[in-house]
Amino acid sequence: MGTFFDGEIQGKRRLHIPKCHRDAVFGSENEFFTSHWTNGEVNLLVMYRKELFLPLRERLYLKRSEDVFPYREAYASTELTKMDDKERIILHHSSLAHLYGLSDRTNIDSIVRPVKGDNRGDFLVLAAPENFEKYVQSTVNSSESCSTSSIPNRAPASNQP
Repeated sequence: MGTFFDGEIQGKRRLHIPKCHRDAVFGSENEFFTSHWTNGEVNLLVMYRKELFLPLRERLYLKRSEDVFPYREAYASTELTKMDDKERIILHHSSLAHLYGLSDRTNIDSIVRPVKGDNRGDFLVLAAPENFEKYVQSTVNSSESCSTSSIPNRAPASNQP
């Protein structure tokens, strides 16, 4: 595993999953991803859920906040979480596998559906709210991107701090 971020957080941004994804995947509008980074590079990704995660594997997730009901924070390592120059968060499937204790990629895909995969199909991409619609449109227009036709009635991204 790569180095785990354990310093002062310089920046913080909340990335909302489109409403149709939240409803389909989590069944609630109140769950979201949050990324933290310094100097434009993602250090860790935090996934919040109303229900507690499956038990975290301490050897993989070395830093965890205190459990504050009803939320728990889980961290993905820098090695598996990147941010591109358009502020899109790129999350590797294996981060989700470790988080949920899953080995079957089909099960991983059923938890969080990719907006776009890279050439190997290994990454999930979550766009920042202000870039999401533009990014989805560019994804639809790209022949090498996976289809977004399964995302019905995309809700506008909300501007949250």
